[in-house]
Amino acid sequence: MTNDLDNKDFVQRMKTEREKGISYFWTITNKEEKEFVGFVRLMSYNSGYYDVSFSSIGEHRFDNEFLKYFDRANGWEIDYALIKSQRNKGIMSEAVGAVLEFCKTDNLSPIYAKVNSMTNAATVKVLRHHKFADHLPQIDPKLLEKYDAKTIVENNLMGMTFKWTA
Repeated sequence: MTNDLDNKDFVQRMKTEREKGISYFWTITNKEEKEFVGFVRLMSYNSGYYDVSFSSIGEHRFDNEFLKYFDRANGWEIDYALIKSQRNKGIMSEAVGAVLEFCKTDNLSPIYAKVNSMTNAATVKVLRHHKFADHLPQIDPKLLEKYDAKTIVENNLMGMTFKWTA
C-alpha cells in the first residue's frame, strides 16, 4: 500500500468481505509497542477467492478430479505473514492457534494452507504443530524446466497444500 487512499480501500474491502462472511483478517501487534508485526487471514472457497487461489492451474481448478481434493462449499484457506524481525519467537504459532480456536467455535472447516516450498521450514513447523496434514503436493512447472521430479522431491523443492479439520 502506497498511500492513505490505498489503506482506506484495503480496510473497506476487508470490512465488506467480513460482513459477507467470506473473509476474516486479523492483525498481529507487538504487545509492548502495539506495533503491527503481521497478519493472519482466512478466505472462503465459497467465494471468488477459490479462483484467485488456484488461478495458476488455469481451468484445471474446475476439473472433477481436482475438485475431489477441495471442499469448495465449506473450505477456507489460511495465510499469514510476519515481519522478519519477529520470526522464530512463537508469535505465528500462537496466532494460528487462536485463529483455529475461532474456526472451531464458528464451525469453519476444513481449513487449507498452501506452502510454495517445503524448504520454508518455519511455516511447515507451525502448520504441523497445529495438526495440519499433508494434503496435496504441488510442483511449480518452472521447477520442472530445471529439475526432474525426483530431484524436486528429494530436495523438498515442491510445495504442499495442507489440510486441517475441526
